Amino acid sequence: MLKIRAMSKADIKFAVGLTEAENWGNQVADFERLIKIDTQGCFVGYEKEHPIGIITTVDFGQLGFLGNLIVKKEFRGRGYGRCLMQHGFDYLKSKKLKAIELDGDFPAVRLYRKLGFKDKYLSFRLLRNPGGNSPIEKSRTSVPAGQVAEFDEKATGLHRSDFLADYAGLHQEHLYTIKRPGVVAYGIVKVADRGFSTLGPLIADEPTDAETIISTITRNYNALLLGIGVPENNPQAVEILLNYGFYYEVPSLRMYYGERIDYENKIYGIIAGDVG
Repeated sequence: MLKIRAMSKADIKFAVGLTEAENWGNQVADFERLIKIDTQGCFVGYEKEHPIGIITTVDFGQLGFLGNLIVKKEFRGRGYGRCLMQHGFDYLKSKKLKAIELDGDFPAVRLYRKLGFKDKYLSFRLLRNPGGNSPIEKSRTSVPAGQVAEFDEKATGLHRSDFLADYAGLHQEHLYTIKRPGVVAYGIVKVADRGFSTLGPLIADEPTDAETIISTITRNYNALLLGIGVPENNPQAVEILLNYGFYYEVPSLRMYYGERIDYENKIYGIIAGDVG
């Protein structure tokens, strides 16, 4: 019988190990951030006191997001994934949010549709191969993380300021901004110890500003394998990235439950597939 309880700091090592096995690139700080924002919002499934799976949630005010649904391989096929999914889903529904979203890998889409999720758009995944062994040139931006979070809320309408202030602060050396005089665009590189590093979020008022940040980052991080997630309904973002050497990988499907909220107009790169 599966037992599910809230994730604690003691569970983070287990959670990171699961994501590493899937090559998702989550770090300890990612789970610490989610638990810090909501101590009851992430969950671990147990069988006979042994942890076997996880699911995470995040609340951005009117919008909630489900992510990191993973069951250890040897325990798959027993319905545990569905139980964890339902638990996280019920938790977000209890918050009376306008919408709940997720990035669904296609083998699981049928389950999500049964739960009432609707298709929104393809969530493109793009990669850019390393171009050499040049050293990383870190950002010299002096913009406080709080200003970046404030701009993000104006650009998207989502209330994710606490999350982004923490995220931008942690990755300050890899935070790129354009000011005129206030922030009009920003991008963050999350550098991974192995696998691929990620560019995102990338938010901009204008496509030209997004391109400026992409140009700078691809030059400064040319030695890294870079990944980015892009909403299908921002074709300008896709065109710019393809022009800078990114190529398509297998996409996921952005899905929503409740009210459809269209906030992606200025999103040129998502944060990550587990938090939107």
